[in-house]
Amino acid sequence: LSFGMGKPHRRQIKTVAVFSLRLPDAASPAAGRPAVLRGAIDCLARDPDGRVTVLEFKTGAPHPDHRRQLDAYVAAARAMFPEAAVVGRLVYA
Repeated sequence: LSFGMGKPHRRQIKTVAVFSLRLPDAASPAAGRPAVLRGAIDCLARDPDGRVTVLEFKTGAPHPDHRRQLDAYVAAARAMFPEAAVVGRLVYA
């Protein structure tokens, strides 16, 4: 996943980042193979210092599943950007 050729001194934004992440500790019960998590991150922001923020937009009331989903997306972003500090934020509208 690339943020393109944006100016290095400005925050770079990528909307809807689709990913597949192999989960080494979870096996697919049907095939005995590693499970794969697929998803679409609503928004990734990369700061000039290299830090990556995962933004997940939600409507309605907060729910514990939202945090679990964000945690999975942060794990995927860490796999995509192993050199970066990655944080996640839930944004409710």
